Amino acid sequence: MITLKPGISMATIDGRTVLLDGDTGRYWEMNKSASTILRDLLNAHSIEKICAQNTTRRGRPSCSQGNGHLANKQGSPPG
Repeated sequence: MITLKPGISMATIDGRTVLLDGDTGRYWEMNKSASTILRDLLNAHSIEKICAQNTTRRGRPSCSQGNGHLANKQGSPPG
């Protein structure tokens, strides 16, 4: 299961998700796709399920079909 690093908080306001590092004050604004994927990972969804859902929403090939953006066919990070 994936969790946010201690001190990192996530908030969605008016449809925009922001991650805030309370220790450093740095923040990251996420687009809708990134927000959805992070939320799914935090809710312990599998990479395969997330890829399938993203494919359905966007009409693009999922990562398990070989594009390698999220994970390769063995399920490990590309590289």
